[in-house]
Amino acid sequence: DNAFENIIKHANPVTPIADEWGQITNNCNPFPYGDFGLYQWSASCDKLTGGWAMHKELYAELKEKFIQGPFAASNVNVLLATWSDQIRPVVKEAQDKNTWDQLTVQEWESKLYDLIDQLEFARNN
Repeated sequence: DNAFENIIKHANPVTPIADEWGQITNNCNPFPYGDFGLYQWSASCDKLTGGWAMHKELYAELKEKFIQGPFAASNVNVLLATWSDQIRPVVKEAQDKNTWDQLTVQEWESKLYDLIDQLEFARNN
């Protein structure tokens, strides 16, 4: 899943979104974007997303409720800690098999901390 790759920086050259929420580029015609110049069109040109983007005040209100509620660091960090405690032993077990394609616990924890940083960035931007 590539959902979190581009939160802080464009880590994946295929999936970055050019426009800010509600912005339209190139009059809803495809345009090249990113390191590979892949064509995309503004999300606001999509009927569903564009409809949502029209409701700026409601969007801002719901976003704030989400950030202060289920997406609050106090909620998310408890869940991540619980899930990490469940997952870490399995990562260790896989690491101990010494196969070439397994993450080490250190690599897995590094990615976990990256996710925590990305979530914090998303809350504040």
